[in-house]
Amino acid sequence: MKKNLKNFLVFILFTLFFEFKILAKNSDFLIPEIEKLLYERNNSKLVEYKIFILSPKFIEDNCIKPKLYMTNYININNISIVNIQCTNKKYIFKINIKSYSKYYKSSVLIKPKTTIKKTHIHQTYGEITNLPNDLVLSNYPIIGTISTRLIGVGQPVTFSMIRDPWNVHQGDKIFIELIGNGFRIRYYGIAMKNAVIGDILKVKLPSGKFIQGILNSDNMLVFNIK
Repeated sequence: MKKNLKNFLVFILFTLFFEFKILAKNSDFLIPEIEKLLYERNNSKLVEYKIFILSPKFIEDNCIKPKLYMTNYININNISIVNIQCTNKKYIFKINIKSYSKYYKSSVLIKPKTTIKKTHIHQTYGEITNLPNDLVLSNYPIIGTISTRLIGVGQPVTFSMIRDPWNVHQGDKIFIELIGNGFRIRYYGIAMKNAVIGDILKVKLPSGKFIQGILNSDNMLVFNIK
């Protein structure tokens, strides 16, 4: 009796498993769709992704054109959530995302206030998943920038470690232009600090008064008066 019951249970389990395999397929077929979603979301061709589906491992076989929605949730283990709608059923997928790209590392010890040269840094390719978010990728014109801190040998370079060279130094003469209806007036002042293009710069006028504005690409402050 027990032997017959055991054989019956084995038959039932085998039948259920076989039926499940027929009605379901491996979830890995969704990986290209998830990768496409990531590229569209991040709008960058510099970063490559490798996706690993953690769960569920299987999905209904008639899921032909699934709709994918990625949440902003990512935990400390780089596990993200993707919602997938298949026909009348919704799945919540847990995925692991690994990112790869070319980025800069220091070739030598770089001291603060050093102008970065080709001999100071080199490009490398590898996983960047756990590297800082402000990592300097290979498309950035890093040569000529200025280090803001000590950068160790082999250390990945981040934007917090460098800055653009100053376009204007404290004490430089700065032209100021007022443009109105039918007139243009230009005079000058003295920069009160170092600045790069786009910075708000305070300037001292010959009268002793101060004015401030945004430094443009011509190293001028321009004001349009209506």
